[in-house]
Amino acid sequence: MITSSLKDYTIAIQQELDALENLPVTIDGIKMKPSQCYHFSTDPPRILYNTNCSEELMGKVDAILEKYKLKGQEPPADLIEISFEMDGKKINGWFTTTPSCYSVVLNDVFFGRLTLQDCKWTCNEIRPAKLVTEVGKQIELHYKL
Repeated sequence: MITSSLKDYTIAIQQELDALENLPVTIDGIKMKPSQCYHFSTDPPRILYNTNCSEELMGKVDAILEKYKLKGQEPPADLIEISFEMDGKKINGWFTTTPSCYSVVLNDVFFGRLTLQDCKWTCNEIRPAKLVTEVGKQIELHYKL
């Protein structure tokens, strides 16, 4: 489908995502709305999945996003890629900055919002402290702090 602007794309995507809300999903025996498994952000439109999102739901949501994908779309200018190894595993991701925190995605899953408080990195999501510290180090490396 071709629409005339980023705003039109965003509205169309949101309408289709809203239609999914009528199809509750069951995760770990708990019924929930599909939107509790992902975060939809704009400029450009993109989906960040929570770790509890099922493959089936990700497929449905990805199909919606692909339907409205802007051809030749560049990643947002403020997206900063990171890559590191931890415990023998390669981790790729990116972060963006806001005035109060760093929003982080690792291996295509929303990791959380990191803040530096009293020289210690914290995350608004429950994540391993070692990983939070390493992501914080990657942010520090980028800004040469």
